[in-house]
Amino acid sequence: MLTYAKIKAVAVAEDARRRGIGAALLARCVQLYGRLEYTLLFGEFDTERALGPYYRRQGFTVLRPGQGIDVGTLLAGSPLHLGAGPGLTFFHRWQPQDR
Repeated sequence: MLTYAKIKAVAVAEDARRRGIGAALLARCVQLYGRLEYTLLFGEFDTERALGPYYRRQGFTVLRPGQGIDVGTLLAGSPLHLGAGPGLTFFHRWQPQDR
């Protein structure tokens, strides 16, 4: 069964950035959803913000702007596409299921 969660927003006040707070928030999301045995974490960001390198450092795969993934065919044999809309970039992370 595919269980997934969308990371809607991670925000850190501008004067508090570059202290690892955003990374800690994402790490906590990964930990929490891992314990709940979620298979996939994903989200999207405004392409203009160029946050790809940041999410890659946090262990996420970042796709090209507008690109998505087909999780349904992979897991269930019928298409289920997840991806970013216009002007957005999609990122995701598969969770291991060996708990």
